[in-house]
Amino acid sequence: MQISYFENSARKYHEGIKMKICYIADAQSIHTQRWVKWFAERGHEVHLITDKPAEIDNVKIYPVKGRGKKINFLIRAWETRKLVKKIKPEILHAHYVFGYGFFGAFSGFHPFVVSAWGSDVLIEPKESFLKRHVVKYVLRKADVVHSVGKNLTKELVTLVADQKKIITVPMGINIDIFNPSVEPLFKKENIVISTRNLEPIYNVELLIKAIPLVVNEIPDVEFIIAGEGGQRAYLENMAKKLSVSEHVRFVGHIPNKELPKWLTSSKVYVSTSLSDSLGISNLEAMACGVFPVATNLPAIREWIKDDENGFLVPVDKPKILAQKIVKALQGNILRRKAAEINQKIIKERVDWNKNFKKLEELYKKLKGEMSL
Repeated sequence: MQISYFENSARKYHEGIKMKICYIADAQSIHTQRWVKWFAERGHEVHLITDKPAEIDNVKIYPVKGRGKKINFLIRAWETRKLVKKIKPEILHAHYVFGYGFFGAFSGFHPFVVSAWGSDVLIEPKESFLKRHVVKYVLRKADVVHSVGKNLTKELVTLVADQKKIITVPMGINIDIFNPSVEPLFKKENIVISTRNLEPIYNVELLIKAIPLVVNEIPDVEFIIAGEGGQRAYLENMAKKLSVSEHVRFVGHIPNKELPKWLTSSKVYVSTSLSDSLGISNLEAMACGVFPVATNLPAIREWIKDDENGFLVPVDKPKILAQKIVKALQGNILRRKAAEINQKIIKERVDWNKNFKKLEELYKKLKGEMSL
């Protein structure tokens, strides 16, 4: 169907609309940085209120810090409220329902969008009556509730009275950076990589326990444990006690721009998380052609079909995990077929340019409705 001159002009005008957007989020998070940079690069005026400051090109940062542990939460809420009134944005968007989402809801500003990321909906509301009350308050105040995955959306449905305001859009990844054509950092035969943080929720202990069993079958295997966290020393000591230190490299945090080279150097990627919503780390590995072995969680089943484009394993069975890692390392045809399937999934569902444009259109729609 041919588009008229006036329709085309209107579309171009709409696409060219620039907005003043204010985010409330963790500025040190790579996910926050990716998000705000994308909108800043599109020409929008981007402001970020945060209690964890970081320098981000073309983004105005507003550090907020309370005084005293007991009243810190409320102080940050009041400071955020004052800053939002000062900034006068056209869109307010908080990332993570409990905490940043509360600060956004407390500001009273509209249109207000809140993004649910995982633990804020899957774990926090179940920890106490107060947390559940706060989460439901935020979700009630939001004009739009953004979910990053279908599994998370199912949980949100139980918490949000008006389910029509829930949208599901994965944040996605930059497929220009994360793809199989990236030159490997090194060339070794049997490399297994984990890129989750070294905190209890990510259950990296399960992987360490599986390593001796894998070494028995594949003596030249090497495990790369990327990421930082409070359990690093504990996990390093565990590797020593299991006599597998020579097969494990704890490399710490890998900058995102360097990560694709590490991924394409690996045959198998392992995620042992106890809880997940989207799992950007998992998708980055899949995008780079690495065979995924992940714990059998609802959010992971949205992306991985067991024994087809990856393996799903229990959260507490190191023997089964070891067996699957060995099978993946030895299965050249299996890995090749999985890589083909995963490339299609990544391009169709998690290209971040496509997904961010959907959210940009949401902002414009909300702005238009508020101006009526």
